[in-house]
Amino acid sequence: IPGQTTAVLSIVGASYTSSGIYRCILNGSSACGTQQITSDAVAIVVGVPTRITVQPQDKSVSFGGTVTIDVEAEGGVIGGTNQLAYRWYRGTQQLFDNARISGAGTSTLTIRGVQSSDIGTDYYAIATGACGEATTRQFALFVPSLSITRQPQAQTVCEGTGTQFSADATTNAPGSTLNYQWFLRNTALTNGNGITGATTNTLTIASSAIADSGDYTVVVTVQPGGVRVTSSVAKLTVNAKPVLAADVDNQEACVGARLTLTAPQSTGGTLNYRWQVNGIDINAAAVYDITSVQVTNAGTYRLIVSNDCGADTTKTFTVTVNTPPTITEQPVQETRMVGGTLTLRVVAAGTTPITYQWRKNGSNIIGAVSSSYTKTNVLPEDSGSYTVVIRNACGEVTSEVSVVRVVPNSITDAEQFGYILKYSEPNPVADVATIRYTVPAAAVVRLALLDNAGRTVAVLVNNQLVEEGDHATTFNASDLNLASGSYTLVLSTPQG
Repeated sequence: IPGQTTAVLSIVGASYTSSGIYRCILNGSSACGTQQITSDAVAIVVGVPTRITVQPQDKSVSFGGTVTIDVEAEGGVIGGTNQLAYRWYRGTQQLFDNARISGAGTSTLTIRGVQSSDIGTDYYAIATGACGEATTRQFALFVPSLSITRQPQAQTVCEGTGTQFSADATTNAPGSTLNYQWFLRNTALTNGNGITGATTNTLTIASSAIADSGDYTVVVTVQPGGVRVTSSVAKLTVNAKPVLAADVDNQEACVGARLTLTAPQSTGGTLNYRWQVNGIDINAAAVYDITSVQVTNAGTYRLIVSNDCGADTTKTFTVTVNTPPTITEQPVQETRMVGGTLTLRVVAAGTTPITYQWRKNGSNIIGAVSSSYTKTNVLPEDSGSYTVVIRNACGEVTSEVSVVRVVPNSITDAEQFGYILKYSEPNPVADVATIRYTVPAAAVVRLALLDNAGRTVAVLVNNQLVEEGDHATTFNASDLNLASGSYTLVLSTPQG
C-alpha cells in the first residue's frame, strides 16, 4: 500500500472497496539473522450505510386483484455483500406473510385478493443493514377514480357522409393507461369496413350507412386497476337520400272529371314534394288532386322529391285531357217526295274515337252508325223525327230533332186525303205569288218550296196549326233570291 510504511495503518475515507485481507511486512538487518518478517493476516470489512435507492410507488388497485410493490436498497452486513433485511408496515402494524400476503421480509411485497381494508396511504418499508437501517417514503394503495370529461354527442348525418364520435376521460391514477372501447347497440365495434378508432377516444365512420344508425357508447377502462366507466348514449341518425320506387304512368282524363296524381312510394324519411307541369312548379304535396280537369291541365309532368340529403325525380309523363263530343253542325229539317233520296248529316267535335247512332222516333236505326245517314227510295213511312246520338270515352250528346217529311209526288195522291194544293198565282212568278191550299180538318201543316234536286229552299208555312178549309199564303221570289227554274210546292203534315 503506497505510503503505508509505519507500524500503524491508517485508512482515510474508507469505502466498501477498502474491505479485504491485510498483512504487515517488517524489514530488518541481516546482522540479526532475519531480514524480513510477515505479520499474521487481518481481515478488514467496511460496511456501507443502509439507504433506499429505489422508493416504492403509489399503486392503483382493483378489488379482488393482485398488487406488487418493490423497493431497492443498499447497505452491507459484516461478512457479506448487500445482505439486507426488510420489514413492511402499514401505519404501526408490521405485515407478515399469510394466505394473501407474501414477501413481507423481502424487497418485493405482494398482496392478493385486494380488499377494501387494504386501501390506504400509510404503507412503508424498513431496510436493515450492518450500518443501520433506512425507511422508505410512505406510499398508497388506492382504487383509482375515473370520469368522462367530454361526452360523445348525438349526430344526424346523410347517408354516405362521414361521422365521428369523440370522448375524453381523466383519472387520478398516475402512470396509468386509459383504454377505450366503442359500442353500437351494446355490441363492441372493431376496426374495418370503414370503421377506425374503435379502441381510441375518437371513433370514425368513413361512410355512414342506414345500418349505422343507433345508440353509441364508449367504455373507458383505467389500467392498472381495471376501473371502468361508460359514457352517455350518443344517438346517430343516418338519413337516407330520397329514392322513388317507381315512376308515374301517363294519365288520361275527361274534361270535368277528377284526376288524382299520387307520389310513388319512396325512401328518405320526411320528404318535400314538387309537382311540375311543363317545367313550372304547381303543387307541393304528396298528392296532387285536380277536382275538375280542364283542357289547360294537359301537359308534360314530373315529380321531384327531396330532403336535406338530396333529391330524386320521376321520368316525365303526360296528362292527356279528353273532351266530350259536341255538335258543331246540327242535322236540318228535310222534306222529300216519295221515291227520293234522304240524307241527314251532323258534324261533331271531341276526342276520337267518336261513334254515331241515328235514331228515328227514339229507336235505333240498324246500321246507321256514321256521321251521315242516307235512305234511298223513301216512302211516306220514312217520315218522322230523326236524331243522332254521338259518343266517345267522355260522354255522349244527342242532336236536335230533324223532322223528315216524305210527301206524295203528285197532287192527285194528296187529294185522296182531302188536301188540295193549287198552283201559285201567277205562274210563272216574277216577284210576288199567292199559294192557295185546302185542308180537310184542323191540322199542323208545313208548306215548303223545293228545287229540282228535292232540296228545301224555302218554308212558307212552318208547322203552323190551321183550321179546316181554304187558306192562302204569299211569298216574294226576289226576297228569297230564287234562281230562274222550276220549283215544287210541298204541303205536308206530321202524319206525312
